[in-house]
Amino acid sequence: ILYPNPSSGKIIISKEISQYGGCWIEVRDTHGRLYLSSKLNVNETLFEKDLSFLTSGMYSIQIYCDDLQIESMKLIIQK
Repeated sequence: ILYPNPSSGKIIISKEISQYGGCWIEVRDTHGRLYLSSKLNVNETLFEKDLSFLTSGMYSIQIYCDDLQIESMKLIIQK
């Protein structure tokens, strides 16, 4: 779960990933440009990210665990 969406920059992702060894998040624009790659603590279920540096537009958020993509979400940034 991703909220709020649309967002002005600060987001929260709720995801259970404790069954994995290592996870990370990537944020990309619609052209595939990488804006954020960040490791996630597998012992947590809520992840807060400050994406206020992004300009208005649509972005994709992917969560990878153990080298497999387990989640893909669309995010709208509105300033």
